[in-house]
Amino acid sequence: MVNQRTNLILGALLLLGGFFLLLVNFDVFGDLSATVWGFFFVIGGLVFIALYLGNRQQWWPIIPGLTLVGVGLLILLSGAGLEGEWLPAILFLAIGAAFLVVYLSQPASNWWAIIPGGVMGSLALVLIAGDAGGAVMLLGLAATFGLVYLQGMVRGLHQQFWWALIPAGVLAIIGLFLLAGAVEQMAWVARLWPLVLILVGVGVLLRNSLTPSRER
Repeated sequence: MVNQRTNLILGALLLLGGFFLLLVNFDVFGDLSATVWGFFFVIGGLVFIALYLGNRQQWWPIIPGLTLVGVGLLILLSGAGLEGEWLPAILFLAIGAAFLVVYLSQPASNWWAIIPGGVMGSLALVLIAGDAGGAVMLLGLAATFGLVYLQGMVRGLHQQFWWALIPAGVLAIIGLFLLAGAVEQMAWVARLWPLVLILVGVGVLLRNSLTPSRER
């Protein structure tokens, strides 16, 4: 029943999309074409989101759904006259939110979604942060791998996810150095980077203490 409903919705979406593209090709919308394109993407995204809400065990529709909504919002805001290098961050945030939903739908099996979600969020921060974008991206990626380890730790899977502490620590150290160099007012950050080494060391010691003696 669910598959039949899904096929009907997708078929209707393709049909409406075909009519829309036909009208665009004949310049029916005129100067409003950009706005119409924006609403078209948003509506298309909402259809995929509706598919996900109808059957949350199938999480794949949320990715094209929120992506299309992000593209539509980007087109609408650009058409409204908004400008700025930060504007594409809307799309990255939308994609990142999609992977966050994928993770929350099935945390045990979809832990991997934290990584693409964190990457998209970090790219969005790059566009917002300006000159400190490189440092912010590295720190965002460090936080991403830190979350990968934390979700494993919460589930009692220290041994399977301890590896995430390595990229988290390395990226955090480099990011803090770059941040201290890019923002003079935050030079004090450079004094705190050894804390990252301390945290990584604590993580390694915890892993060692939690490893059964026969495996050492």
